[in-house]
Amino acid sequence: MKALLVVIFALLGSSSFCQLHLSAIFNDHMVLQRDKPIKIWGAAKAGDNVMVSMGEKKGSAIADKNGRWLITMQAFQAGGPYVLTIKTKNESKIYKDVLIGEVWLCSGQSNMQFRVRQALNAKYEIHRANNPLIRQLNIPNMLSFKPEEYIDSAQWILSTPETTGDFTAVGFFFARDIYEKLHVPVGLIYDNWGG
Repeated sequence: MKALLVVIFALLGSSSFCQLHLSAIFNDHMVLQRDKPIKIWGAAKAGDNVMVSMGEKKGSAIADKNGRWLITMQAFQAGGPYVLTIKTKNESKIYKDVLIGEVWLCSGQSNMQFRVRQALNAKYEIHRANNPLIRQLNIPNMLSFKPEEYIDSAQWILSTPETTGDFTAVGFFFARDIYEKLHVPVGLIYDNWGG
C-alpha cells in the first residue's frame, strides 16, 4: 500500500500529470489563417503564466480562476513551416510543420461528407493529388447536449495519393483551385455529418 501511494504521488508530481491542455485542432501540420490575428486558447493551472511563441512573434496570458486562457498573436503572412511552442513554468507543448495560409470550414451533411474516393474519375484525381500544402483536419462525429470546449481526437492530414481519397471531395477540389490561384497553403476543417 505504501509503495502504491509513493507511485501515485510521484506521478502527480511529474510532467505526466498534465494541466496544460489545448484542443486537438492545435497539432503538428496545422494550417492557421493568414493576415488575421491568431487566437490560441486552452487550459492550465489557475494563475499559471502561459507563453506562446512562433517565429519571431510571442504572446502570453495568465490562466483565470477556472484555468482558461486565451492569447492573440499578431497576424502572419502566408508561409511556414513554423514551430509553435506553448509553455508554462512546468509544461510545454511543441507543434511542428505549422503553415500559415487559407483556412476553410467544410461543414454540412452528406454532400460535404462525400469523399474524393467517391468522386467521378476518383482514381485519376487521387493519383495526381500530391500537394502537402493542402491539408485537412477531420473533426470526429460526437453527440453532445452542450458545446464541447475541446476536440480531443483529431489530426491534420497532408494531401498525398495515399490520404486524399478520404478528403471531402467538395473541399478538396475547392482547395486545389485556391492553391492554383493563390499559391498559399490551404487548410480544410472537415466537420460534417451525413443526414
